[in-house]
Amino acid sequence: MGLNTRSMLRVGIVTFLVQLQLATAQTDANAALVSKHVPKQLVELNARFGTPDALQQEFVTADFERAGQVRTIVAAYSDGDDATIRVIDISSNTEKEVPGVTWLGGGSPTLELVDIDTDGIPEVFVSLWGVNGSAATWLLRWDSSTRNLRLWGPTIKEGADVFTLLKNHEVADFDGDGKLEVISGPDPNGEMAMYKALGGSLQKVKSGLLFQRLTINSSESSDGGVFYRSEPNIRPLLQLSVIGANNQQGASGIVTINDEVVVPDNALKNAGGKPVYKRVSIKDENEWDMSVKGPLLATVVLVIEMPSCDLNKDGKIDLNDIALISNARGLTAAPEDFRDYDGDGIISANDARACTLKCTNARCAP
Repeated sequence: MGLNTRSMLRVGIVTFLVQLQLATAQTDANAALVSKHVPKQLVELNARFGTPDALQQEFVTADFERAGQVRTIVAAYSDGDDATIRVIDISSNTEKEVPGVTWLGGGSPTLELVDIDTDGIPEVFVSLWGVNGSAATWLLRWDSSTRNLRLWGPTIKEGADVFTLLKNHEVADFDGDGKLEVISGPDPNGEMAMYKALGGSLQKVKSGLLFQRLTINSSESSDGGVFYRSEPNIRPLLQLSVIGANNQQGASGIVTINDEVVVPDNALKNAGGKPVYKRVSIKDENEWDMSVKGPLLATVVLVIEMPSCDLNKDGKIDLNDIALISNARGLTAAPEDFRDYDGDGIISANDARACTLKCTNARCAP
């Protein structure tokens, strides 16, 4: 190694260490700022009914205003029973409540930033865990006019109280359209609701039956589950979300389903610390199993999709959908291709005919 190369290497190492120290110092400063804004009422409630070590706080930081620097902290505070959220301006050391979510139930808060609507500004998922091991999640979106977060849903109002409909949520591209969806559930029937960002709002969309979620850590394996094809042409898919254990960046590892590698080694390393999403079709088996090797955390949701003729997902079945089938006649269809409505592996006139019978309007008018 030449002198210049060694000098450049030393400079690079020193620069990295300085940046790491600055980042650590900023994180410590933000944590101290969050501690200063613990709501007084929560402290009083905890003093009267709780224990001193029950108070919990978690936070994330974000550049919601796309100013090129982090200006905002979103903090969640809980005493194990009651919780609240504060939006803290770092420069002015001021805080705001999120309208409509002054007091929430639950403990052990976790926060996650995900840009669901792809506008370059992340949404905030705040999850609060109950004693039954399930999480109620509040989804918040930045409002530039008020410089504050607001509820983005889905919620339901009962009297003066507002409740979230998101339970044990997952985020992934479940329908394969290149955009992220949010799923919630399962409910007691095993069904999960799907939500998508449409026209600036989060809307519930029709989907197949989604159920059976499994999360496993590295160097584990699981029998996954068993499902039954109650309909001859249902489309079983596995939707994976894989990330480095403890959000470890540059992690590598392998995820295998039914002895087939679906996430190869170094896939996460190329993803720059972001989750890797993967859709896997289950072809003939009624069972699936999964193994993970490496410092990874893998979550998989079994998606049982019923065939739909609304191919362009505009909420209606019309000539536009029929044309998508007719123009592809004779092509071999993948298991998740709903143009093959009857699921026989070939897109044909039979598929177009079956969907024509399901048109929303007379003569399949748009």
